Formats: sequence, structure tokens, C-alpha cells
Amino acid sequence: MMRTWFVIILLLASGAAWSQPEPANLDSLRQVVRQNEKTASPQRLITIAKAYLSSAKSHHSREDIVAAYRLLATQYKKLGDDGKALRYFRLYTLEAENLRDIKQRENDYFEKQLYENEIISLATQLDTLKAQNIRLRNLKNEYQRINHYIYVGFLTAGGLGLLLLVLWLPRRRKKKPDSEAPEDEEPSALELLQAENQKLAKQLARYRTEHDLADILGQYVVPNPEQIFKTHKFVRQKFMLYMPQRLTGGDGLFMHTSKQLNLLVVYEAPGEGVTAGLFNARVFSLLKGLAVSNNIMAPNLLLNQLEAALLNEFPAGMPFAEGLRIAACLYNNQQKSLAFAAAGMELYVVRQGILNTVRGRPAAIPASDDQAPFEVFEEQVSKGMHCYLSTDGFWQQTGGKEHKPLGRQAFENAIESLWSQPVKDQEAVLKKILLDWKGSREQDDDILVVGFGF
Repeated sequence: MMRTWFVIILLLASGAAWSQPEPANLDSLRQVVRQNEKTASPQRLITIAKAYLSSAKSHHSREDIVAAYRLLATQYKKLGDDGKALRYFRLYTLEAENLRDIKQRENDYFEKQLYENEIISLATQLDTLKAQNIRLRNLKNEYQRINHYIYVGFLTAGGLGLLLLVLWLPRRRKKKPDSEAPEDEEPSALELLQAENQKLAKQLARYRTEHDLADILGQYVVPNPEQIFKTHKFVRQKFMLYMPQRLTGGDGLFMHTSKQLNLLVVYEAPGEGVTAGLFNARVFSLLKGLAVSNNIMAPNLLLNQLEAALLNEFPAGMPFAEGLRIAACLYNNQQKSLAFAAAGMELYVVRQGILNTVRGRPAAIPASDDQAPFEVFEEQVSKGMHCYLSTDGFWQQTGGKEHKPLGRQAFENAIESLWSQPVKDQEAVLKKILLDWKGSREQDDDILVVGFGF
């Protein structure tokens, strides 16, 4: 009687187990396997492994199926059942090979998609560059058309002036008295004074024209370093001393932030006045396209691409002998690291009153073909570390009793002595040093000094 009830209960339990609609929880079985793999007996591990295998097949998890086959083969080997151990080992080998093939196909598909996306991105960038080239070509044609009109206007005005002169000379000869001095007589002091006044008037008119044009460029074309510096957050402790010689000039500043990366570029365009301002605006536009549109933030790669772009725009060579001097710093806010690359400029680093000068490539942009590529200087920042970038206008300013340039050594001594002062107060100190040296003399060049600390 007892045996009959035991059989009935066993059949009911078996039927209840078969009626379960959902397979066992695969995550819990994984945890059970990890907990019992080193401590449980082989018989118990075989029971757990079979349940684990059943759940893995129900969930179509090939990694878990491979793990279950491996566990079964290992435990049967420990029990001495070589037949079952060999059977599960073969299943384990076949399933593992299938899993490797599936993963290899997935990796191949992923790489194919990656290459296709990269090709599409490069094609988009190429279309953008072609569109920019077309716009620049149209702008060049427009400038040539305007210059042609101006040239025709000058020729017309010159022809009319010559015609009026031809018509006026016979009348002047008729009114010329007989007692007039000969043509080879030297001009009088009054005539010399009048000629000098006319020359000064022409120079003043040309200066006013350039002054007005510089004012227009400064307002609408050339980026203003002061506005750029105020609207971007490179680091918290920073200052900028900006003193252009005219309303606009060649010293420029570019800043860009992307997630944890903060880019700062200081450059000195060749030329002066309006010419330097136009070149400054073009360099800023190229930097913006490289850093913002193409996401090129590494200093050495950025300067390489900028040099290639300028060589592409001036295939016959730069119209200026001195070239473009530029320095780029990239601060990683997360890693607390600073990267630097430059052409014709330096990075001044002051720690505990000791100055270290990091020099970039000696040659400005663009350099000759045999010039070495840009090298990047990387260093971890530390508390109390101050860094400075400057164009040469500060130390080339003439003044003093002997009217000599201030000198680079005086600038280095000044920033070296300021290491204990807050960064925000250093601008006023440097400006006072410069103005005291300059005195009443005119400013010789644009001045741009950027300092930042940690």
C-alpha cells in the first residue's frame, strides 16, 4: 500500500514538472554552477550540468551550451565513465567550433559595416570639401571681376585726365608771360612746400582708407580674440593680454571644447594691418573646419592638416616670407594631461618658480619638404603649474632709455617671478611691465599673451 502511494506521488510530481511552461532561470543556474563547481561531488555537478544544459538549449544560448558540455565531460571523466566523457567532449568540441564560426561571421559583418560607414563618411567629407572649393573659386572669380572693373575705372580716369591735360596745356602756354623762368629752373621754397603738403594729404587719405577698412574687418570679418576668450572655458584659471597695434591685426586665438577635451590655439599671421587681418580670418576658418567639423583635436595632427590646407591654397608658395607661427595646446580634463605642438613658437611651463621652455618645430608654416613633422609634447598637469603662450610682439617692443627691444629674457624672467601670484592678477603685472618699458613710444607690433594655471 505504501509503495502504491509513493508511485502515485512520484507520477504526479513528474507530471507537474512536465507541465511547467517556462524553462528554468538560466542566470540562477549559472550562479549555481559557479558556486558548486569546486566543492560539489561529480554526481551532483552532473545533475546540475544537465539542468543547465536543458535551460541553455531552451534559451538558445550557445555559450552556456558549450559550458554545460564541458562540465559534463569533465565530471564523467572524474567518475571514470570514459564513454560518456568522450561523447560530451565531442559535443563540446563541435558546439565550440560552431560558436567560433558564428562569432567570426558576426565580426566580419561588423567590420564590413564599419568600413562601409567610414567610406560613406569620407565621401561626405569629400563632397563638403568640393563644395567649399567651388565657393572659394566663385569668390575668387568675383574678386577678379571687381578688380577688373576697378582697373577699367582707373584706365578711364587716367584717359580723361590725360585728355584734360592735353586740352589745358595750349591755353596755359598762351597765358604764359615772356618773363617766366625757364623749365630747368629749380622750384621755389613755396612750390616745394605745396608739393610736400600734397604728398602728406595723399598719405593721410590712404591711412584713413586703411583705417576704415581695418575697422570694417575688425567688426565683421576678423575674429575677436577677446570675445573668443570670454565665451570658451579652457581652464578656470586663465588670463589673456591682447593689445593689437591697429583695430585689427595678425595675432589670433582659436578655442574649442568637445566633451573632456579643451583645445587652445595661438597664432601670429604674417603681414600687417588689413593683409594680416585677412590672413588671420582665413587661418581661423581653417582651424574651425578641422577641429569642429572634422573633430581633429590632437595638436600635431591639427597642425599637419592646417599646413596641408595652406599648401593646397597656395601651391606656388606663401606670399609672405616669414610664414605662419602657431602653437596648439590640448587639455584633457578627465586624464589631467596636457599635449602641445607648435611651429615657430614655444610653451613656457613654470613649476615652483622654475621655468621650462618647450619648443615646437623651429620652422613656421608652411615649411620645406625636408622639414621634420610635428612632434607632440605630453605631460601630466600638477597643482601650481602655470603655462604661457605668446607671440613675439611682447618682447620685440622697443623702449627704455636706449630705445631697444624688451627682449625674450625679460619676458621669461617676468613670468618666472609670477608663479606665486594668482593667474588672474598676472595680466595686469605683465601689462604694466610692457607699458613702463614702452613709455610714450608707439606700439611696434600686435601683442597676444595667454596664461593658464592648474
